[in-house]
Amino acid sequence: LGVLRLPAQGQLQEHNVVLFGACVEGDRDVVRRLHKDRAWRVRPGDVIGRRNGAILVSCGEGGVWISHLKASPKKTSLKLPATSVLPSADLPTLPISPCAPLPLGARPETFQDVWTTRQDGVCYVHFDFYNGAMSTQQCRRLEQVLWAVGEDPDIKVVVLMGGYNFFSNG
Repeated sequence: LGVLRLPAQGQLQEHNVVLFGACVEGDRDVVRRLHKDRAWRVRPGDVIGRRNGAILVSCGEGGVWISHLKASPKKTSLKLPATSVLPSADLPTLPISPCAPLPLGARPETFQDVWTTRQDGVCYVHFDFYNGAMSTQQCRRLEQVLWAVGEDPDIKVVVLMGGYNFFSNG
């Protein structure tokens, strides 16, 4: 259970939520730039950005991406993408360009649910969707990556990796 503060209608609003799917932002320069762009003094717990349904929460000099939230700790509360649980907020959308293929075994240094690793003509397509569930937008991002991989003449084999805990549940 945590308290998040986010800008909405020109004010900081506090929300008590249950947090899921944390990912440390590896690029501290991104977080520093966001701190400088805010009209208020950013404190730990402030929501400072969003991407693909997740929110970036300030944590000292760094940040943590939170992919899913529950509005209440009650069992009847649904776990949903973070941007669906919080009200519309005045947050910058942090785009991500598809990352270059990573070395085998590496993970992106930021919140990215689709990426590739390559070795010896084999492309491993990772899609780490929370609990293995794919939204339409996530399927489209995965499809874009698969089309790009299919156009690479150096790739002879494609391996679908799924995510850390789940391949896919649908």
